[in-house]
Amino acid sequence: MIVWAQLPALKIHFYHREVLTTLGNLIGRTIKLDYHTLTQQRAKFARIAVEVDLSKHLVPRIWLDDAWQKVEYENLPEVCFECGKIGHSADGCPLLRLPQAAGLSDIVVGGAGGVPTAEVSEENPGFGPWMLVSRKSRRHSRDLPRKGNSDPDLSRSTQGYSARNGKVGAGNGEKESGKQILEKGFEGSVQRVASQERKEINGKKGNEVSPNISRSRAGELSRRAGIPLKANLGRYLGIHAIQERVTKGRYQLLLLQIQKKMAHWKAKRLSFAARLTVAQSVIASLPVYTMHTELIPKGVCRSIDRLSRDFVWGHEEDRSKMHLVAWDRMTRPKLQGEVGLRDTRQANIALLAKSGWRLIKDKNSLWTRLMHSKYGRHHSHLDILRPIKGSSFAWRSFTKAAHLLRRGCAWNVKNGVRTNFWNDLWVLQVLLKEVALESIPADQEGAVVADFVDEEGRLLPELFFHLLPADTTQAIVSIAVDKISEEEYTLFWAPAADGKFSAKSAFSLLHQLPPDPDEKVWKAIWKLPVPERVRSFMWLTFSGRIATRKLLFERKVVDEPFCSRCPGQHESILHCLRDCPPAMFVWSRPVPPQQHHAFFSMNAHTWLKENLLSSSLTSTDILWPAFFAITAWCLWKNRSTACFKGLATALSPSSLENSIVARAKLWSNAWKAPDPLPNRRNQPPQRILAQIGWKPPPEGWMKLNVDGASSGNPGPAGAGGTL
Repeated sequence: MIVWAQLPALKIHFYHREVLTTLGNLIGRTIKLDYHTLTQQRAKFARIAVEVDLSKHLVPRIWLDDAWQKVEYENLPEVCFECGKIGHSADGCPLLRLPQAAGLSDIVVGGAGGVPTAEVSEENPGFGPWMLVSRKSRRHSRDLPRKGNSDPDLSRSTQGYSARNGKVGAGNGEKESGKQILEKGFEGSVQRVASQERKEINGKKGNEVSPNISRSRAGELSRRAGIPLKANLGRYLGIHAIQERVTKGRYQLLLLQIQKKMAHWKAKRLSFAARLTVAQSVIASLPVYTMHTELIPKGVCRSIDRLSRDFVWGHEEDRSKMHLVAWDRMTRPKLQGEVGLRDTRQANIALLAKSGWRLIKDKNSLWTRLMHSKYGRHHSHLDILRPIKGSSFAWRSFTKAAHLLRRGCAWNVKNGVRTNFWNDLWVLQVLLKEVALESIPADQEGAVVADFVDEEGRLLPELFFHLLPADTTQAIVSIAVDKISEEEYTLFWAPAADGKFSAKSAFSLLHQLPPDPDEKVWKAIWKLPVPERVRSFMWLTFSGRIATRKLLFERKVVDEPFCSRCPGQHESILHCLRDCPPAMFVWSRPVPPQQHHAFFSMNAHTWLKENLLSSSLTSTDILWPAFFAITAWCLWKNRSTACFKGLATALSPSSLENSIVARAKLWSNAWKAPDPLPNRRNQPPQRILAQIGWKPPPEGWMKLNVDGASSGNPGPAGAGGTL
């Protein structure tokens, strides 16, 4: 028989006539391809007409590109779920017309609430296990109506009913067809509900069915009620309405959206900086809305990262490109030397932690009140985020970010009654039990801060100084506890200077890398007043990852590491950008003669660092780090032109020098901030005078004026006062 087979969510690179024909031959015998499959329906589903043998198993899925590809069929003939035959439904099954069907044993239940005692036999397993399913007796009992049913007629009519049997016990000794009883009770109940609501039931709504009900019974109920079946509730406000196990297939639409966005951009026509911008602003932003409430499976996160990674490095369908920098380095924060891309899994955890923070701090919004009433009774703050058996997928996702919140949340001690001394983050952003010099006594493990405070609110060091380092003890003693305050504590986000949660600080906390000694250099690179392509080039240069012949030789891409202009000289970063004769000619003009020796004798790391952190200006009043970056980029661009298009197409050193100066002036003028008030340039600014002064305290009182400041949090701080 010829049927239409659909391949939903098929990846975009499989939409070729030869490939689709091969896939159709795996299902059956390919007859034709739908014309729309190769035009506007791309990235939705592929539709193939195939010839299948209905006496054999249908192909439910295909192993394709390291994943299972689902196969759906259109216009299959009616299949009877009573006998497994093709051509009629259960209504006209000849077996039901016989008083006793051979090979099918009747199941008779004695009285209400009985349990079936016979098992269902498979008559023709060749039709596939999805047609005849033997269910355990506890499944039959689950399908039976429970006590307290709101419809007593339906409860009485379906007692003892079995989906694979034609008889039930009627209680008075009289046997009646189970399907007739079901039809009377079920359809009568539907009619009564419709009459009570005084309107017709919309068959297109309420079409979901529990995954615990058997397929045959669900189909029978759907046919008699006139309500179609639907296994997936779809999306609500852009979020999946999940009622079953979460798999990778549920997020195929998200992957298709990313692939569709990427298809609009031709990677080979974009520079490296442009591809980075697209990856940051377009690809990385698509799953953000979903990641606030759902823990995306790891396989989907890896697929998103792979798509982004391949796009950044310029992969195409028929050829791949070399990755100059490892992905785990590229996903670090910018101040740690990387471009600011984010690992999808870690970004997902950070955004879930943001939702968890709102759940803890925002007590008035509707969704947080709902979550608190359902899962957070008798718990407060971080204790609420705990795994609960049978909870929703959203709640389970929130609990996966609880460890990040516990690492970043800190307590501002008020009266110290609810703050645990050893197990809460309340001083120096560390848990005291982790820095203890010896094991904590058993009687102090549950102690709170108020237990270590005297009557005046001062912490008593003699109770804990022998258990903690000296600097930690000093920090604890400097904290004042307000014993008369009614407020127990306040929760704040320690990684942020203002104490407010941000996904950026949470993402940085996930990395938890040691401080980078070159942090100032990375910061200077990303703040250069030059185009983004020059910044990206300087990032690659300072990382030591531009594609020189020396690097390509180390990766076994080329046969020799020597410079094409300087025989016998390795083409390293320093040779390309400074020591090659054309580069030395270009640098000799802007660098003062008295600095030539130091400029041309430094190693690569020091040379780049000193010039990028310089605060001097050129003779044309251009910031030297910007001029240095532009010159290095132009030298590399001219070198690449000579390598790929021939030396004749490259600029001469003098022409290159003039081009660099003109380009630097143009970009420097473009980066100068325009005057916000050009018509008031010569007018003096208006000044507002306000009378301020020190006011003495009332008689009998003393006044203490204090002020303080800190550089960072944590960081060096100072304070002073006047009594």
